[in-house]
Amino acid sequence: MDNKKIKNLSWQTIVAMVTLLAIIGLSLYIRIKLPYERIFVDGEIWFRGTDPYYFIRHIENAVQNFPHINTFDPYKVFPYGGSVLAQPFFVFLGGGLALLLTLGSATPHTVAMIGAYIPPVLGTLTIVAVYFIGKELFNRWAGLISAALLTVLPGEFLSRSLLGFTDHHVVDSFLFTVAMLFFIMAIRRAREREISLDNLLQRDWSIITRPLVYSLIGGAFLGMHILSWKGVLLLIFILFIYLVIQSILDYFSQKPNMALCVVSIPYFLIAFIIYLPYMSRLGSASLYSISLLVVMLISLLLYFLSRFMMQKGIKSVYYLPVLVSLALLGLVSLRIINPSLLSAMLARFNPFIPGRAALTIQEMQPLLYPFGKFSWDIAWFSFTTSFFLSFVAIGLLVHDVLRRQMHDRLLFLIWSIATLAAALAQRRFGDYFTINVALLMGYISWRLMILAGIKKLHNRVVKTVESVDISRVENENSQQEKMKMGKGGHIHRWETWLRVIIAGIIIFLLVFFPSVGLPGIKPGTMLFGHSVNLMGHPLEFK
Repeated sequence: MDNKKIKNLSWQTIVAMVTLLAIIGLSLYIRIKLPYERIFVDGEIWFRGTDPYYFIRHIENAVQNFPHINTFDPYKVFPYGGSVLAQPFFVFLGGGLALLLTLGSATPHTVAMIGAYIPPVLGTLTIVAVYFIGKELFNRWAGLISAALLTVLPGEFLSRSLLGFTDHHVVDSFLFTVAMLFFIMAIRRAREREISLDNLLQRDWSIITRPLVYSLIGGAFLGMHILSWKGVLLLIFILFIYLVIQSILDYFSQKPNMALCVVSIPYFLIAFIIYLPYMSRLGSASLYSISLLVVMLISLLLYFLSRFMMQKGIKSVYYLPVLVSLALLGLVSLRIINPSLLSAMLARFNPFIPGRAALTIQEMQPLLYPFGKFSWDIAWFSFTTSFFLSFVAIGLLVHDVLRRQMHDRLLFLIWSIATLAAALAQRRFGDYFTINVALLMGYISWRLMILAGIKKLHNRVVKTVESVDISRVENENSQQEKMKMGKGGHIHRWETWLRVIIAGIIIFLLVFFPSVGLPGIKPGTMLFGHSVNLMGHPLEFK
């Protein structure tokens, strides 16, 4: 890359980083400053909801006994008590931060204060992770749009990342997002380098190192997520479906790629190692073990199956029947060896069909059928227009994958469909789907900007930067360049500018404005006057 390209990239990086810092500042302002006076009242800390008090009590206990945490709560199912914290990562995080930030001298008040700040900080870090996912999948500008929208979208994610909502939900969203980010980065680097079995056997570290490092980091976050919430099985399921579909696509394109194995095996192995010490405490330990084992090995099995069939000249028409046969054989074997485990695995899909008892719990209500009645209200107050536009964006992604052969977006497509299905089944998954909504809107918004001609303006800005740089070195050449520009007309044609400006206004009105101002309500009231809590009711910030 020559010096000109390096300088052109540098100004883009500077603009993107400054914008990202502004988004971070806005996120912290919304999540800390606006609710501040409702949380810190007369020297006391008033947490949002009842669950935060429960977690703060366990965090205080962890501070006094770190690294040991309470495993029995005498107040649970009073007067008998009960076991608690099967997945204790959030309590470890809160207790560890309290000890670290106070240098080991944490008081109950400082523990509560640190606990109150955890949600907005992790919520903002999740927004940063979303920027990098958007950058990986599309480009930095789509990532910035996604991060900006996630900052202001009302609903589950915003409510759970506000000051004082000291609960495990925002930790789950953060770990889920970062684990997905590093898996995407690892897969893209491995597939771009076309890692082969020879690279592994010859230990070609120049090719292997970066994807392997990303995989290990992502696996560490997955391991922490397993210790955070049982909903981690959704992430494991998404990655399993992706690995299967991508392996099938690779086979039919006659390019079985070792990249999936290089990434997935260490990714799930490190997660397994992290959760292994707590295996006896997890009620579904066998379920996690078999899930990680299956996903860890599926890409390896499909890779060697593809190579075997290609080397033997077996017709491609037999590939899918062989896969189905192997899957059925595996299920039958599991049914014979451990029928209770198979039942437990199938029971994990019950949230998509909530029963009668589950329907009495607010967060387990279907998104569009709260209390058995169809309504758009919860979807609207959680996602506004982005909920409806997300279906358009998913349709465009399907077109990209099937017609344009952009398989690097396949994982994002599967991820979006899975979280949409989960959110439709239960509102509690709305914070997960909010991440996808923001990314989908960044994707569709940038496509609209490209359609309007923003790439032309970008190229002309690059030329302008080059001409300015030349002027610093050779003044005479700069004068000639200016004369040429003058003869050829303005460097930015006003028609292109007009289209881009109109597209920007449309994006703001359709995507951003509904999150900061709704029809019949003053602009900004939705965000700066109200937020939607877990029950769907407005909370005023006075």
